[in-house]
Amino acid sequence: MNNHAHVLRFDDPAKQKIVEVYLNATDLCDFITGMAQPKLNRGMLDTIPIPLPGQGEQTKIAACLSTLDARTTAESEKLDALKSHKKGLMQQLFPSPERG
Repeated sequence: MNNHAHVLRFDDPAKQKIVEVYLNATDLCDFITGMAQPKLNRGMLDTIPIPLPGQGEQTKIAACLSTLDARTTAESEKLDALKSHKKGLMQQLFPSPERG
């Protein structure tokens, strides 16, 4: 990140979540300006078309996305724990010559 950042805030957390996920999943190259220091200026940010369903649907989508984020985090933590456990087992099976 450089010194050119935008903070997007919405009164509705569901809309905030949907816009966040949409922008992170979208190729924004067509909206980037500048060659030496590519940036997304406010004018171009305002032209990005963001498809938003009705409020009820936004709430459902945001809840689903948040649930998936939580599950992804939990599974990543499980994977990290398994990798750590495997490393410990490998150290027991194949001790380094320095440790004897």
